[in-house]
Amino acid sequence: MKNYPELDNIAKSNIIKNYPELDNIAKSNIIKKLIKTIYLNIYYILMSFEERLDQLYQELHSENNVERLVLPNPNIESTTTNTYWTNVKDFLKKVNRPPKHFIEFLADQLGTEVSQKSSSLSQGLILIGKQKRQKILPLIEKYMKDYVVCKYCNCYKSKLKKDDTIRKYIFTCSNCKSSYSV
Repeated sequence: MKNYPELDNIAKSNIIKNYPELDNIAKSNIIKKLIKTIYLNIYYILMSFEERLDQLYQELHSENNVERLVLPNPNIESTTTNTYWTNVKDFLKKVNRPPKHFIEFLADQLGTEVSQKSSSLSQGLILIGKQKRQKILPLIEKYMKDYVVCKYCNCYKSKLKKDDTIRKYIFTCSNCKSSYSV
């Protein structure tokens, strides 16, 4: 809870003015904290909805909370038959997403087979067929918009977990605590 010095003074003066016998008792730190808590609770109750909403927005959008996600530039190389994305592991680490989900997304969007070069994804992805970089970059943006960035608060700190009961992925934002299926 934030520290409100003006409320401390108001609480102290009102208590002492209304109950002078409590002046000696109020010297105890426990009593002071209790009185302060009571007055803060009363203050929050008396605050209008608009004031509370403004306060919430100020805390959400304060300059200190702004962090940017910087993605690595995709290293995509095309041969005559296949396309290779060598630094896909760095991308998936930055966005904190499972490789299986991203591979399924790419395969579905490109309409081609996508596989790992190695079991650990350290050597990258193989996209069967010649795919242009200009076709892959908008898919990365779409993936970010649909599966990484929260649609309510635009925060990238989120988790994606498979829910087998509904056979969909559940998106959970770490910032605003929203949760929805994707």
